[in-house]
Amino acid sequence: MAREEDENPICLGEVVRLEDDRLGTVRARCHVASMVRNGARIDSRGAYDRSSVGRSLEAHIAAVDEEIRALLTGSDPSLQPFYGMMLYHLGLDAERGPSGKRLRPVLCTLVYETLTGDARRALPAAAAIELLHNFTLIHDGIEDQDPARHHRPTVWSVWGVPQAINAGDGMFAVSRLAVQRLTGFPAERVLEFARLIDEACVRVCEGQFLDISFETRTDVTTERYRAMAAKKTGALFAAAAHGAALLATDDPSVRETLGRFGDAFGQAFQAYDDVLGIWASTERTGKVEMNDLTKRKKTLPVVLGFERAQARRSPRNAVARSTRFEGSHRSRRRGSRSTFSSDSSRPRPALRRSRRERPRPRIRRRWHRAASSSSPMKK
Repeated sequence: MAREEDENPICLGEVVRLEDDRLGTVRARCHVASMVRNGARIDSRGAYDRSSVGRSLEAHIAAVDEEIRALLTGSDPSLQPFYGMMLYHLGLDAERGPSGKRLRPVLCTLVYETLTGDARRALPAAAAIELLHNFTLIHDGIEDQDPARHHRPTVWSVWGVPQAINAGDGMFAVSRLAVQRLTGFPAERVLEFARLIDEACVRVCEGQFLDISFETRTDVTTERYRAMAAKKTGALFAAAAHGAALLATDDPSVRETLGRFGDAFGQAFQAYDDVLGIWASTERTGKVEMNDLTKRKKTLPVVLGFERAQARRSPRNAVARSTRFEGSHRSRRRGSRSTFSSDSSRPRPALRRSRRERPRPRIRRRWHRAASSSSPMKK
């Protein structure tokens, strides 16, 4: 009988599927051994060097990734595959480099560095925002059934939906633990920051609800689209900028101004991403080409197309079409009432023949002449 440690409890292995082959990622090797090796030791949590952050944009990204690695650990070796799924999604596994742009956490560290001169104290806040964002991405991949993200198969397509849901839930919980690593701040500020990102998470879920509900609708206007984008994408960008300012300063005008900037930046990013989702190649986006169109997503180009198509319709033609439809509808109703009348003493009018059923006299005469000329009786 095989020992428990020799078994693969969550069916890790190679994924070879048509979607992955199209995306150029035929092999998605996610073995237990590599993930155990990649997992940080429990005694190394918080022990990495943060002195390099601030020297370049790449240094900000590297510092955020190290903060996340310090959080995604476990003392039980049997649980390393659980954290390995999160590291795989983030691109922090041994197979390749980081996945994603890290826009939200870098916005947080840059704002904090601008206001205070040193971004290191804000790294736990930046990690919390990035983990919160990626928790939504794992669940978004399940909801949209996306086979790939960032040039590699999604978590659910590798391990299945149940494990992906659980990994997303775990990443959300770890994002809450990241907030507790904020040290050297007044307790009121930390609590206010926690409330800020909790509210942002609710707004993201609201925006996802609207985005999914729009798939079955054709009356989505630009105003409704912007309301959805402000929740789904703008909320976390606003939380990144506003949250950094909240930790750095007591000035409410600075906090509110940076929050509005983050919201506008997030909506602009969503609009740009919508354009890429239709016209960009797989090599550029790491996703299936035109996947938003096949899913009937009401992205900005689609919404603008619907609006402009309706605006080009002539009001006069619209009124004429409506009048013709109403008149034909009334005539059909009158005809049906007289045809199916229960009064046997009243004569029923004959049903009107459709245009296709009516013989065309000119064609009939030509056919008659042709038939007469070819008749054997004449010969």
